[in-house]
Amino acid sequence: MIKCLKWMFLAVTFCALSAPAKTQASEFFSIAKHEAQSELWLNPGMLSYHFDRDRSFNSRNVGFGAEYRYSSVASVTLGTYRNSYHESSNYIGAYWQPIQLGLFKFGAVAGFLMAIQKPMMVVGFQRSFQL
Repeated sequence: MIKCLKWMFLAVTFCALSAPAKTQASEFFSIAKHEAQSELWLNPGMLSYHFDRDRSFNSRNVGFGAEYRYSSVASVTLGTYRNSYHESSNYIGAYWQPIQLGLFKFGAVAGFLMAIQKPMMVVGFQRSFQL
């Protein structure tokens, strides 16, 4: 359990440091308004933590993806990565993130994930790089 909490702490810290949100102290909580923009972000994959530690799941989910932010609150994403079963998975989706709390943005995501054998509970995070 302690190991799990350490991984979760590292994930939250990494996300906080990599968050692209521009927030001033007076705007800690805000509801973002739609503003047109054009940004391309690259995603090299993610790390994951599997609660079933007795199995040999892949925790280094290396891959390549892209996210195109066409709005201050919305974006589309697609990519491929090595899943927890050491197989290739492809994804496509859309983000809607109108709520901002500090460095974090909250909202909803919808999409499709192809080539996963069965559902599992993982804690993961990803890092994106703006072009």
